[in-house]
Amino acid sequence: MEIYLIGKTIREFRLRKGFSQEKVSDGICAVSTLSRIECGLHIPNRKLAEALFSKMGMTPPLHTVLMKESDIIRWNLEYEINNSIANRNYEIKNLLRQYRQCRQGMDIFEKQFHIFFCTVYDSTHGTPPEKTLPFYLKALNYTIPSFTPDTGTECLSPLLLTKIERMIINNIAITLYNLKKYKKS
Repeated sequence: MEIYLIGKTIREFRLRKGFSQEKVSDGICAVSTLSRIECGLHIPNRKLAEALFSKMGMTPPLHTVLMKESDIIRWNLEYEINNSIANRNYEIKNLLRQYRQCRQGMDIFEKQFHIFFCTVYDSTHGTPPEKTLPFYLKALNYTIPSFTPDTGTECLSPLLLTKIERMIINNIAITLYNLKKYKKS
């Protein structure tokens, strides 16, 4: 039987941070899946490993994650998209199209990433806030289905959030502010 070291690394970081398996896996995988990963019986795909580490506030050591060619292509595109946005270059339409074209077998994290950055693109190219808000919410609801602008932070306070969840929530708050819904933002 193969033993995968990524699970040991996840377990060590989780215990060092004092988080339960339930808290780390909430919204991204079953507790039993995390347990199997930590025991070395299951290897997470790249996005699941990223989400688990991100929830613990850490950058994943991706050199320890097995990746298929499609994972590497998506990882490179995600890097280019993130880098473009960080440099305030919002001309990411072609990168998003390429990302969508390799959508075969897209998991919820990849769908969340794609919807979020398509919405960022739309919002920076003139789509009004009332039309972008539902798409930001859709992206967040992949991993936090209970979130709405009405539930707000009540459903978020016990959660650990991934980097992309924090980015989406930030964009939801900005969008609500632009809609003059100050209390909700």
